[in-house]
Amino acid sequence: MKCPLLIAGLLSLAITSRAEILRLQLHNPGENPVIDTINSLASLGSSGHAQAPFPGPQLSRQESRSSIPLKGYYKQIAKVEFGNPPQSLRLSLDLSSSNTYVVSSECIQDTCMDGRKFNASKSTTNHRIGRTFTTAGTQGIVSQDTLYIANTELLRQEFGEALFFYFMSPGFLGFDGSLGLAYDEDRRPGNSVTGRVSVVRNLLANRYVDQPIFALYLGSLRPNAPSGELTIGGLEHRRFSGTLSWHDVTKRGQWIVSVKGAAFKHGDRVSRIDFGRIDAPTQVDPSYPLIHLANQTAYYVNRRLGADRKDMDAQYHRLCEGIDKLGPVAIMIDNTNYWFSSEETFIRARDGVTCISIFQELPFAPDEERRTRGYEAVLGAVFLRKYYSAYDYGSHVIGFALAT
Repeated sequence: MKCPLLIAGLLSLAITSRAEILRLQLHNPGENPVIDTINSLASLGSSGHAQAPFPGPQLSRQESRSSIPLKGYYKQIAKVEFGNPPQSLRLSLDLSSSNTYVVSSECIQDTCMDGRKFNASKSTTNHRIGRTFTTAGTQGIVSQDTLYIANTELLRQEFGEALFFYFMSPGFLGFDGSLGLAYDEDRRPGNSVTGRVSVVRNLLANRYVDQPIFALYLGSLRPNAPSGELTIGGLEHRRFSGTLSWHDVTKRGQWIVSVKGAAFKHGDRVSRIDFGRIDAPTQVDPSYPLIHLANQTAYYVNRRLGADRKDMDAQYHRLCEGIDKLGPVAIMIDNTNYWFSSEETFIRARDGVTCISIFQELPFAPDEERRTRGYEAVLGAVFLRKYYSAYDYGSHVIGFALAT
């Protein structure tokens, strides 16, 4: 009897021992003339807000010449391979959805001419599920195939093959699909229209990782600085200093935390602006470039910073001169303040004279529609570049620490 037990124990140990932390290097597509052009020519909708087919800083015609450089403030890209033989594709990280999809070679729209595409007919392991999906301006069919992520072979992963885009395909924006990392629970693993189980859940189920957690290090914009990194299954401690401050996820299904307001330091005195009578539900999402707030909140925060705007579709900005005399500004989550120096609170525009505030209105929708979406603010890439972030499915929390 001991022999079978010993063999079973060794097999169990072998299965468990393959669990590790998976690491994916992140890239940024950099400045994109398509994004710049669309943002600078965005027309005003009925709500008085610039309308564009993707999140990003909205620029008025008057500002287009001195606009904010988008390099380092937009999508974060990870390279993932699909099928056999493997086809390498660039996937944008999506924390607002658990849908993973790629652009199909069968997409015949003009917008699909750019970028790389997945050719299912060239994969010996591809299986079409027979379902269709519609998500975020995209339509297509559901496939099942082998996925290679961080040198790990993940069998029978379901994902979407996009055949139609309402706006533009990812190829225009420098990537080929989306890697869904949204918060989904064990008892509700099918939080995806492109697959019954998300990629992270599949990695957990197959014991490639043993902790239900992933973390983001977006890297610095300094020359020769290390690139960003996505880790799945644990933390990369060399990427942050001190300890993580953990905050409860306030809405299951999305990575949303409660933000109390903004704090302003003037010498030894600290004042604050509350984001409402109750804390503002705030989504954490690196696909947004800045810190995006509800309309009135953005106005009051920028007024304290001496920033204004000429038009409803323009960005909050001010002259760079005198910014060094402003005090630090913090985002208040629970009882923790996440500070930005006065220089970090603004981004110098291309004209060298104008400085753009990192606090802007949320694009697209008026406040009422944002509330129906479940959040009223977004902590985007500029926040996540300064603060390392960890997302724990098991404990339903998000952690932040100063990135190194």
